[in-house]
Amino acid sequence: MPRPSPRIHASTHPRCHADHVAATGDDRIQETAQGRVTPENFTHGSAEQRMHWFTLGYDEGAPTARDTLSVPQV
Repeated sequence: MPRPSPRIHASTHPRCHADHVAATGDDRIQETAQGRVTPENFTHGSAEQRMHWFTLGYDEGAPTARDTLSVPQV
């Protein structure tokens, strides 16, 4: 079986996914669910942080190109 390419399909631009990536940010989820944002309760990052890392991964061509856990703060 051929190994899948680590690159995202060339015809897919990160802006096509921006709404989906941003919508899963803790700030957007909290605002929608409880009407307020409490950053101290974030578990998966803000919409801005998630878009930052998505874009870096896309630009590098592989989701493993960056170590998001070793970065002190974005």
